[in-house]
Amino acid sequence: MLQAERQVDNTASNLANVNTTGFKKDFLAAMAAPEMLTSREPSHPRVPSAPLGTAVPIGIQSTGVMGAETYTDFSPGPITNTERNLDVAILNDGFFTVADNQGNTYYTRNGAFVIAPDGSLTTIEGLTVLGEGGVIQTPGAGSIEISANGSVFADGEMVDMLQIAFFANPQALTKIGHNRFRGPAPDGIGTANLQSGALEQSNANVIDSMINLIENHRIYEADSRVLQTLDSTLERTVNDVGSLM
Repeated sequence: MLQAERQVDNTASNLANVNTTGFKKDFLAAMAAPEMLTSREPSHPRVPSAPLGTAVPIGIQSTGVMGAETYTDFSPGPITNTERNLDVAILNDGFFTVADNQGNTYYTRNGAFVIAPDGSLTTIEGLTVLGEGGVIQTPGAGSIEISANGSVFADGEMVDMLQIAFFANPQALTKIGHNRFRGPAPDGIGTANLQSGALEQSNANVIDSMINLIENHRIYEADSRVLQTLDSTLERTVNDVGSLM
């Protein structure tokens, strides 16, 4: 029942982010819960072969399933053309590198950038976009373009190159909200492959998420009815069977 509840929460989160640029859906892996040895209470007259006071094992009882870990699906989402020069989509496995004003570094697949009043390239949320030389600084006015290899041009002159991070094991990254990841130092393997004037959409699918949500909600309801039945049976055992003795 707890597993079904966690599945519902996880699927609801995916469903809520189907329109979030660059969002990567999560899935919850399940594993068998620890098994329990069931034994008959000591009963010498009923089990003459067992010494008095010895519990007689009956067998192994399963205790259901439990959630193991939450994994992120880093498969690419669909690409949507926006025709906006500061929108960039990553076509391979890299991540944009961004930083907050405290110097904390994060990674994201959301390539919707803007030019701040001071001329720096930032995300819509205000995080600075990092290049090979640090914060990417532009003149602020004029035409800004980003090429397929990550080079940033201002009025035809290259000012920096986007710092694209690659990870041999992306599962080492941790979601921290706001479509950002935190993790170890990048492995630096791979070559930037970008598409300017486009954005990567969420890889969460509305139909799949709705189906999963309905399935797990029904499982939760079924588990709840089982518990109610067991509770009713125990209540009858205590109140009715016990009163006949």
